[in-house]
Amino acid sequence: MRRAAICGAIAVVLAAAAVAVGAGTDVRIHRLHVPPPPAGDDTGTSVPPAPGKPEPTNPTDPSVPGTSPPAAPPPPGAQPPPPPPAPTVGCTVAGDVPGANVTGTLSDYAIALSAASVAAAPSLTFRGTYPAGGDIHNLALLGAGSTKLCGTNNLGVGQAATFTVTNLPPGNYQLVCTIHAAFGMTRAFTVS
Repeated sequence: MRRAAICGAIAVVLAAAAVAVGAGTDVRIHRLHVPPPPAGDDTGTSVPPAPGKPEPTNPTDPSVPGTSPPAAPPPPGAQPPPPPPAPTVGCTVAGDVPGANVTGTLSDYAIALSAASVAAAPSLTFRGTYPAGGDIHNLALLGAGSTKLCGTNNLGVGQAATFTVTNLPPGNYQLVCTIHAAFGMTRAFTVS
């Protein structure tokens, strides 16, 4: 019933405008905002949509099928859980045991490495050996910021020792003699 009344009112306005234009009168018609008709008329029956026009919907009205209310914001202070902490790098110092991944041969103020890079593994063993010279040296692994992660005890001529590092993440490291690093006893080392 209301739709018919609205349509009739629009037709009357358009007819009056056509007559006025025919008489040479300047007529300006402004767009009217007409709300969509209700889902049913006064008798409670459903009113079908106009031909070629979809049924108007309210995307946030939960009573209209196919729509849903907006997502509720997360409760205040709710944050995703933090990632688990990285495993702690472990260090075990031993005597001269077999099976080293990398050997650092120490001489007075130089280090020769058997490998400058190794693949990441749950544990890596480093061997420091000091076959000849006249001083005391050691072999240590340094991480970011020159932090000592692990190393051998001091070695005299003819001595060797190992250390094993666990949970060493991939990255760039240094193998050094902590006593003589300022004299150039340092070598870059990579875990990939």
